[in-house]
Amino acid sequence: MPGAWCNPVVFSTTGRLTLTIDVHSRDGARLRWADGTKQRVEHCLSSFVEGVLQCAEELRKEQRAEEERRKKREEWERQRAAKVRLILEEEERLKRLMAEADSWDRCRRVRAYIRHVVRTIEAAEGMRAQPGSRLQKWADWATLQIRREDTTLDPRREGRVGAGVGRRSTSASVEP
Repeated sequence: MPGAWCNPVVFSTTGRLTLTIDVHSRDGARLRWADGTKQRVEHCLSSFVEGVLQCAEELRKEQRAEEERRKKREEWERQRAAKVRLILEEEERLKRLMAEADSWDRCRRVRAYIRHVVRTIEAAEGMRAQPGSRLQKWADWATLQIRREDTTLDPRREGRVGAGVGRRSTSASVEP
């Protein structure tokens, strides 16, 4: 039989009026007024209204406290996100610095290699490389390639870690 597990609630009148404020009060405020043998609820209405107002004030205080906690949590999260962003930016700057240093070192080694090749061939031939010679054309080409690769030679090049370092700045704040 459907619904057999549920016992229906039957209310019966007792002739006694009860007023209840359905909240949890932390300060021990009265939350229930009922007709008794000596007093009727009708005579306690001002006390009941005071109880409602007291509970309402308590609820407002709890809501303000919760709002304050929420704001503090949001501010903490905003500050944390800003710190994480700064850390990630610093890690990216460091990564670019290391890549630029590696590129610079590679370019330095290739320049040394170009000088070594030119000197070795000049020494073997017993004379300096002539303008327009095959050796001079190769050395010029190799040097041009390294200039394109070496980010330290062009201070205007975007994305350089050292961009702007060593030059006077008119702005009030200088990024490290």
